[in-house]
Amino acid sequence: MRKRKRFSAILMGVAVVGLSAYVGYRTYDAYVEKETESNLLLENAEALADGEGHGERIKCYSSIHYELGSFVVLCSTCKEVEDRTDDLLCFHDYCYR
Repeated sequence: MRKRKRFSAILMGVAVVGLSAYVGYRTYDAYVEKETESNLLLENAEALADGEGHGERIKCYSSIHYELGSFVVLCSTCKEVEDRTDDLLCFHDYCYR
């Protein structure tokens, strides 16, 4: 009878250790997969922010004024506007064509 209890206790201990190892591995595996996925999404976001896949990157302005013979790209339309230039101290942005 005593051997049976001891055997049951050992068997239960092995089962608990085995189940714990399995659950721990599955949790670790899910975390590593999620982290890799997050890194990939971050790299894609950075590539898009750098202009990859958009075409030509062109400096544009949102504030312009008349100046004969010049042209500037207007940010709202991303098109060149003739006889215009950027306003003094105007911040620029970028358009993609």
